[in-house]
Amino acid sequence: MAIGALLLVPLVFVSALLSVVGPAARSVVAGDLPDGRGAAALARRLVAEGVSISDGPSRLPLAGSESRDAAAALSDAPELFEPRNGTFGLHVDEHDDHADGADDGSTATAAFAAAEVNAGPGAAGVRTHVMAPPRSDPASAAAPWPAGPPRPLADLPILMYHRTGSLPPNPDAIRRDLTVSPALFEAQLAYLVTNGIEAVTLDRLYEHLGGRQPLPSKAVVLTFDDGYADNHEVAFPLLKQYGMVGTFFVTTGLLGRPGYMTWEQLEEMADAGMAIEAHSITHADFTKVAPAQLARELAVPRQEIEQRLGRISRFVAYPAGKFDPSVVRATKAAGYTGAVTVQHGTRHTAAGPFELTRVRVRGTETAEQLGAKLTPSSWRDAAR
Repeated sequence: MAIGALLLVPLVFVSALLSVVGPAARSVVAGDLPDGRGAAALARRLVAEGVSISDGPSRLPLAGSESRDAAAALSDAPELFEPRNGTFGLHVDEHDDHADGADDGSTATAAFAAAEVNAGPGAAGVRTHVMAPPRSDPASAAAPWPAGPPRPLADLPILMYHRTGSLPPNPDAIRRDLTVSPALFEAQLAYLVTNGIEAVTLDRLYEHLGGRQPLPSKAVVLTFDDGYADNHEVAFPLLKQYGMVGTFFVTTGLLGRPGYMTWEQLEEMADAGMAIEAHSITHADFTKVAPAQLARELAVPRQEIEQRLGRISRFVAYPAGKFDPSVVRATKAAGYTGAVTVQHGTRHTAAGPFELTRVRVRGTETAEQLGAKLTPSSWRDAAR
């Protein structure tokens, strides 16, 4: 009873503050919010009521920022950050409220809150993320494309990469096959640019099939499976250099381990326009796990991506490409828009969004060899 009363005090204070200042100034400074277990609940209440939460002049002990001004710390961590144990911090992301890009000074403020609480020394931490609303990806940030009749199919090669770094000493055949060297990867990107092939996200394919924004005349999706560290070290900077977008399917249970990317690196990539999608927790064969584990392998990565990166995860890559009708049903039930396989193909239909085919990129192929097998017949017909 006493604890509940104490947690109620900050809420009463903030409610009173808002009633005084009125709807024209419905904002709260982060420093007005409590530390500890009441923070996340209070943030949820404020966000639900449309209250914007600003960093203000308060000084918060943010992760990696010792006793620094909140605004300065937030400039170093431009999206969701993780406060120290027992502290509460907020990120305010101000963006244009108008989809058509008009600049009339009107903005909408979205508050992202994170709180981590420890009950005491050695106690297990409880981390809660509060966000409202998730940020959209570049494909959906523009003005909505007018809906038209659905399109029955699309010619769109979805390239499947894994590793994009250098080979270790004495690699086995599988490692050689899965590893595209930095030089070869750059040559392949240069090939795409030279031939007028544009990289897009899977959302663009979904929009195209749904009768909205059409695909470019020649487009590919560049996908990277598993979440290897060299995707950030090699692929990411080259994609930016060539003005292309990549789609990274990450196995969330491996993130942060040696040889794999971290959530911080994924956040950097997402902020630069890359798409981050799900690839299970443990890379388990979806066709062999129990239904409860399958549901968890699908749901948890999607939730983590949305909570940690503030972006909606719409697509999943089946680990090793293994799926069957029960896996498709579970994937739909988990809220995904579509899924990619490892089956070869470049043509996709509106009836098969959960069986999207791909073109495997092998470490032994030249850029020209890759180009020959990724080119749909419609591209060849158009060139005649």
